[in-house]
Amino acid sequence: MNVNDNKLRLSILAIIIMGCIAHEMKLPCFYDEYGSFKEFGVKNDQTILPLWLALAIVGLIVYNYQIYSEGKYV
Repeated sequence: MNVNDNKLRLSILAIIIMGCIAHEMKLPCFYDEYGSFKEFGVKNDQTILPLWLALAIVGLIVYNYQIYSEGKYV
């Protein structure tokens, strides 16, 4: 098993865990009052940070943190 596979697996696991937490908590920044996803946009009933974008950012942050902590970012 390659070390990069472990980094990728940990990043995917972080995305899944954060997605489950956000879905179970029904955070108002991602869901409307009826429990459905908010649309992407800038109006009052829309969000500028949809759930898929937030999860992608979490995955990138976790992956980059693992690379930077080892010092192999060049």
